[in-house]
Amino acid sequence: MQRCIILSYVYPLAVAVLVLTILGLALSFLKDKKSSIMPCIIGAAAFILLLLLKSKIDTDASNHSIQVQYAIGFWLVLVLFIGAIALNGYLYFYSKNQV
Repeated sequence: MQRCIILSYVYPLAVAVLVLTILGLALSFLKDKKSSIMPCIIGAAAFILLLLLKSKIDTDASNHSIQVQYAIGFWLVLVLFIGAIALNGYLYFYSKNQV
């Protein structure tokens, strides 16, 4: 019963990260120079929400004396968010295509 209470308010953060990831991916296919800043901003927001989700899980787990170990997938997603932010920021600031 405690697990349902713990996870009931963690899910909205996970869903928000998923929605922002899909939105950022969809916006990254636009060709306009101005549109490359939107995936950068959305990636940063998803990165922050993912860190908030990790913090919330760690806090809840420590309150219930549970140890959480994050697998390689979590850390890989964080690195990929940083890469997406850097790539889209680079494309925005250094793109020669002036619209």
